[in-house]
Amino acid sequence: MKKNNKDLDPSVAPNVTGLMNALHKPLRKSERKQRAKKTVKSEIKNRNFPPGGLNQLQIPVEEGLQWAKELTAKDFQDESVWRKFSQYLYCSLYTHMCNGMKYSSIYLFVYLFIIIIIIIIIIIIMIMIMIIAR
Repeated sequence: MKKNNKDLDPSVAPNVTGLMNALHKPLRKSERKQRAKKTVKSEIKNRNFPPGGLNQLQIPVEEGLQWAKELTAKDFQDESVWRKFSQYLYCSLYTHMCNGMKYSSIYLFVYLFIIIIIIIIIIIIMIMIMIIAR
């Protein structure tokens, strides 16, 4: 039922505003804490772009391209190199996908095909090394 404003007791209003302020203060405090925890790394983890946008994400990936090109089969025997290369691979796929970002879908297909072939060759070499080591 609809109540008239005449039914409201004006003495209740200060209690309600005090309650609202008491509830709003911890909320503002938690919002400040969340903003303080925001970093570029956390924003990327949450799939939000940093202030520089996609270009800021692509620059470090493109800088690491020379390192990835110079790797040899022996380098992949070291687990830390393999992990770093895997991280680099996933980052490059994320930042350079064809969804209207940087490269066309044809280029991406060729890029993925070459990477898959390289990974298969590395796995074969590692299996051969394991067999020879026995």
